[in-house]
Amino acid sequence: MVTRISRERWQQAQEAERVCHKFTRQEGERYYKNSYDKYFEYLGMNYDQQGKTIVEIGCADFPALQHCTNVAKGVLIEPMPSPILEEIVSERPELSIIQCAVEDMEELPECDEIWLLNVMQHVIDPDLFVEKCKQTAKVIRFFEPIDWPVEIYHPHTFDFAWYDERFGAKFYDGRDKGFHTANCAYGTWVRS
Repeated sequence: MVTRISRERWQQAQEAERVCHKFTRQEGERYYKNSYDKYFEYLGMNYDQQGKTIVEIGCADFPALQHCTNVAKGVLIEPMPSPILEEIVSERPELSIIQCAVEDMEELPECDEIWLLNVMQHVIDPDLFVEKCKQTAKVIRFFEPIDWPVEIYHPHTFDFAWYDERFGAKFYDGRDKGFHTANCAYGTWVRS
């Protein structure tokens, strides 16, 4: 069962996660662009966003949105401070950062889509997080590790059933060594 964690435990995880992010901007952009190519392939997405407003949650230093075109507005919700992310956003006037946890927000920015790409292991309250996302977006695209052990920087672990129950999900078996080596749940939830 996945439950809410304390603010202290979440802060500990945020600090431990920050230590894991060591790429320079050039290294990270190249590495994450390869990952985003795979995410987009599995999720049936294009880099041309055709004028949509997107909220991307938990991108750390390197957002998928930095590689996209025709974004009407892109909001990056990332509580972990990042000079690299601030620099990227300063170069893209359609992008902005909200630096807080989703669970602390009264409401999320109005948008067409929310993207959750490898973020759920890092949140405070997974059920509240998902509820806020579903209240806001018409479409939620997700790709998330499952059956991964709890660690200092990953205070939660999820199984396939958790995602399938909330979103309907497909299974990725961790086969691509140049991408995720963990099993994952992924898919696109559309409000009915």
